[in-house]
Amino acid sequence: GIKKRQLKFFTCDVLQVYPISYLRISMSPILRTQNKEALLALPLGVTLTFTVHFHDNSGDTFHSHNSVLNFATNRDDFVQIGKGATNNTFVIRTVNVGLTLLKVWDAEHSGIADYIPLPVQHAIFPELTDVVVGDVLCLSTSLTNQEGVPGIWSSSSNSVLQIDSKTGVAVAKDSGVATVYYEIPGLLKTYREVSDAFDFPARDMFVAEPGFDAISGHYTCSITMHRLTDKQLKHLSMSKTALRVTASIQGSHFSGEQIGTEVPFNPGFYADQTEVLLSNHYTSADVKIFGATEILDTLEVKCGSPTVKAFEKEKSYGLPSYTVYTVSLSDPRVSSQGSLSTALTVSSPMTDQTITIPVTVIYLTDRTSAPVRREFISRLHVPE
Repeated sequence: GIKKRQLKFFTCDVLQVYPISYLRISMSPILRTQNKEALLALPLGVTLTFTVHFHDNSGDTFHSHNSVLNFATNRDDFVQIGKGATNNTFVIRTVNVGLTLLKVWDAEHSGIADYIPLPVQHAIFPELTDVVVGDVLCLSTSLTNQEGVPGIWSSSSNSVLQIDSKTGVAVAKDSGVATVYYEIPGLLKTYREVSDAFDFPARDMFVAEPGFDAISGHYTCSITMHRLTDKQLKHLSMSKTALRVTASIQGSHFSGEQIGTEVPFNPGFYADQTEVLLSNHYTSADVKIFGATEILDTLEVKCGSPTVKAFEKEKSYGLPSYTVYTVSLSDPRVSSQGSLSTALTVSSPMTDQTITIPVTVIYLTDRTSAPVRREFISRLHVPE
């Protein structure tokens, strides 16, 4: 790389050539909060520009270099990444809640690389899973602009959810799906889906086959449940569900009362994480599992490696009912032994359902991670 130094007793600049020692990454815009609180994660829906700076071993910034910048992520469903306006910039848009690991490296210089955790979370609160028509919702966020002025609230559908643009107070007007937006003009725009009245036809999830039992002399109905989609499992495991079965005679025009019965069924359980990433800087992570209380009480949770442990942190029997498990390193020093891939297995003897959540353990060396991590954290904090 080339550094520029001006000598006082000459009228020209002297160009000095030094090897690149490390890279540093800065983020813009700077995200600020009302009470100068630290943001623990990037807001969902924002677009951010990351700039890569190269330094020598004394910390000086290079004005020119022959580096070829590359970047990659371990997930492509939480953030979208693309090249920026200049060679040393790239743009990231947060599209889903979760944790992504970003790797940035110089293809021309071996060992010049860094890893940045990119946690994405909702910035609009509270979390609202069950909204009834007529409910008044008091939505809030801590994000403000540089002068501390709050942003503007809006709704994707005023017929479903009507919201005051200044206060964030909303009224559920009708059933359906609505997304709330909070925008600071020229800075950011984040969102959250707060009302989701879902309707899954029973025929999409069950097959009913009539039959006849010759021994008892009665007609029967055999019901088989399809394999549920992720969306169906998510909604059903977080809601109170019931299946009602009614019998009728095909081809008849019977107009009397049809007698039906409710058939108990359990859709299973659902985990809010599809992958867990641990490191010497982030030694633990939480996994929330939703389902019926009788299923949650009998869950079996196992780690595929003795270096990783899981324990029950919290349990709620409300609606939705859930259990939170903390996944952590059994000894933080084990991360220094290098990367490790294992899995967290959650199973239920009641439903014969088993889900496997990959767990990745990485080690971030002080030499490469410290400058970037300091920059990342400082950018997420509000300056005093």
